[in-house]
Amino acid sequence: MRQKTHLGETAAPVGPGGTLLVCLVIGLTSWFGIELTKEAGRIASFWPANGILLAIILCQPLRRWAQLLGAAYIGNVIADLYVGDSVSLALMLSACNSFEVLLAATCIRRDPRASQEDLLNFPTLIRLGVYGLLLAPTATALLAATILHLQVGADIAGVFVVWMPGDALGIALLTPVILRYRRGYKLSSDSTARRVLTISMLLLVAGINLIVFTQSYYQLLFLIPPILMLTAFQSGFYGTTAAVALSGIIAITFTVYGFGPIGTSELYSIREKVALIQLFVASLIAMSYPAATTLVLRHRLLREIEQNEHRYKFLLDNTNDIIFERSADQRITFISPAVTRILGWDVSEAESMIGRDFLHPADLPQLDTPFEIGADGIERRRIDVRYRRKDGHYIWTELSSQIIRAPETGEFDGVIGTVRDISAQKAAEADRDRAFRELQKLADADALTGLANRRQFNTTIENEIRRSARSNQPLSLLMIDADHFKNYNDALGHLAGDNCLRQIATTISNCATRPGDLVARYGGEEFAVILPDTTGEGGIAMAERILLAIKEMGLPHPNSHSAFVTVSIGIATAEDDAQTPDQLIQCADSALYLAKKNGRDRWETLDDVGEVAATETEAEIKKIALR
Repeated sequence: MRQKTHLGETAAPVGPGGTLLVCLVIGLTSWFGIELTKEAGRIASFWPANGILLAIILCQPLRRWAQLLGAAYIGNVIADLYVGDSVSLALMLSACNSFEVLLAATCIRRDPRASQEDLLNFPTLIRLGVYGLLLAPTATALLAATILHLQVGADIAGVFVVWMPGDALGIALLTPVILRYRRGYKLSSDSTARRVLTISMLLLVAGINLIVFTQSYYQLLFLIPPILMLTAFQSGFYGTTAAVALSGIIAITFTVYGFGPIGTSELYSIREKVALIQLFVASLIAMSYPAATTLVLRHRLLREIEQNEHRYKFLLDNTNDIIFERSADQRITFISPAVTRILGWDVSEAESMIGRDFLHPADLPQLDTPFEIGADGIERRRIDVRYRRKDGHYIWTELSSQIIRAPETGEFDGVIGTVRDISAQKAAEADRDRAFRELQKLADADALTGLANRRQFNTTIENEIRRSARSNQPLSLLMIDADHFKNYNDALGHLAGDNCLRQIATTISNCATRPGDLVARYGGEEFAVILPDTTGEGGIAMAERILLAIKEMGLPHPNSHSAFVTVSIGIATAEDDAQTPDQLIQCADSALYLAKKNGRDRWETLDDVGEVAATETEAEIKKIALR
């Protein structure tokens, strides 16, 4: 079982190069923070350096803190001196920043439950919020305000109200993002679709923010919260932290430099503008983080609810259920009047019957389901069975019961329970299952062509590789690419290109018609055909059939030597259990590039690729094929 690691427990050693890098990063980010203060009386509206340094410190063991804090302190001092601060002021303000990080890191690290594995761990989040966003920035702001008051006569309250939220925003925006990537996490660890979605959402967030803050004619601040909420739904907690950080940096930077709806306003002073943009960014954090956290924790809560649901079932109001008591000899000793409403039997009729008389014959074995002893020592059972109505029809019911034992002897004395009509629930479940299957089909289908999409292709190829290995049957894969498709698009436009892809997809589907065959759109103008139980010769036969069908389609191509749309096909066959999905795809892809190189409108096989591999690299083949 994987053991949880605590903050700083498994970090890699920091050598001279790492220490120098910390000094450089903190120096540059300190300079950037100072640049944002020139119009605001040298009090930072957003201080990124401390947020970055706190994340770095939390990832390191305690014995390395002094080394890193020292490097960061030097970088901070250099940045202050570079912009013209006196030596004494630079030393004292830099010390304030180092103190803030040290205080926050020490308080957060005190809790051994602060897990590095999961930022959604509540002790970690609470400590980060209380100490990183409140205590440390507040203490440092008071200290810095006092220093500035004594050194340059600055107003203590004025310094505090800008310094404290500026430092807190730096930590809130940057520390969670950096902690997420602290141990080598990469986008490549996600699926392709997930990577594309995350990057697309971040680009969209950046684009919306730039639209909002590069002009002031339209007041568009209201566009940012919805796009962050969409990011929370699509990319989870960590995607949201990155999106909020991106939004905050853009919003503060452009506002301080006089851009955007707040920065260009003549109604406020620069300090008021800074306060407003800080408040706006804080509201984005307060809105987005809880929403994203709630979505991620929802699944955990649902699992907990499912585990605890049976404990409270008998606390529900069962007045609309049939309540019964059955003796040890199977006779019904009590039954509630609901039996008439639900099953149509009079109470006297029902009491003259035994429990088995009500059940559908096929459900009688359900009565042999053992009772389970709960934590309270009570033996309970819940089963779904069909009960017979007086008119002969059967309805689905939920039979919940518990064993009654004689208090004196502990011997079995009967059963008490409820019968609940769940016909509507069963019908809804059936409808939901049907709807889920339909949605699953849509999720696995390419929107343009209606073929299987990349997601379904990846799942199918993995399953078929395993099945092929188990059954010792061959598996062939065809990778198909439309020839000169970019030229086709350039000449006729994207609508015509889409129509061309749909026609190619239909033609390929009409060729691969066996129940186990799968035709998928692999990406762009590339298609894939999975052929279970198919030898290399069978794959060649299918490729020739597809080539002929595409030609017979007769779709004109104005920028092709053949004057018509054609395709090139690469064929690979797994004959044993040594192949992996990636290897099979790579082989078919290489054969496809060889077909491109050798003139297009043709197929090539894996064997042919093997012969060429000794003299030409795959990169050379691609270069030739894409000319």
